[in-house]
Amino acid sequence: MISAAGYEASYRHENNGQSHFTTMPVIAWRDDGAALVADMKTGRLRDADGWANFAGLRKADVPIIGVIPGEGWRAEVKTDTGDTDSRPILAWTLDAEGTCTPLVADSDGYTEDATGGVNFIRVYQPGEMP
Repeated sequence: MISAAGYEASYRHENNGQSHFTTMPVIAWRDDGAALVADMKTGRLRDADGWANFAGLRKADVPIIGVIPGEGWRAEVKTDTGDTDSRPILAWTLDAEGTCTPLVADSDGYTEDATGGVNFIRVYQPGEMP
């Protein structure tokens, strides 16, 4: 058995013609690769796909546990005209898996992952921008 983190099993429920989903965290992987979840009724691990309403596995959302100010960091991006531009990194988020993600503001003022777009080139540390 291999311990697991970061995945959850999804289950479909029907009520008056409406579907909704619940999830259960994957606790471990069996040696043959099957995902295991905790069966609260029996107090044992069980194959995630053992219920008829199993809808699949998905990567679980990793909680953000900290935010660090951007303080001079910048992200370089390619503009629609092919030029390059830089955007200030407002903050870095730190998630429970230890990943730091730089956040910039989009044109509407909402934050987004600086590295998530196809126009992303690189991140510059304070004082490094040419």
